[in-house]
Amino acid sequence: MPTPPIDIQKYLTMDLFDELNMATLAPEEKAAFFESFATVVYQKILLRLMKELTPEQSQKLQGILAAEPVDTAALASFYGNDVPDFRRFAEEEIAEYKKTLVERMKT
Repeated sequence: MPTPPIDIQKYLTMDLFDELNMATLAPEEKAAFFESFATVVYQKILLRLMKELTPEQSQKLQGILAAEPVDTAALASFYGNDVPDFRRFAEEEIAEYKKTLVERMKT
C-alpha cells in the first residue's frame, strides 16, 4: 500500500528545534545539527536528481560538482535550465527528512 503524500508546507515551515525539543541547545550545538541536517538533505537531493536526470544532464552536473571550488553560478544555471522542478525536489526532500526526524524522535 503506497504511503500517503506528506503536507510539505507543514514540514517546510516547522521549527525543527522546537519540534525536537532542541530549542535550548547552545548556539554551536544548533550550528552542528544544522550542518549535519544540510549535508544529509544535500545528499538526498543529489541522489534524487541523479535518478531524474538524463545521462547527458547527469554528466553535466557531475562536471560542475567536480570543479574545485564548485562554480555556484554554473550550478544555479544548471538547476534553472536543466532541472525546472529543482525547487519542488528540494522542498520535498527537506520536508521528507524533517518528517523522518520528527517521527524518529517521537517514537
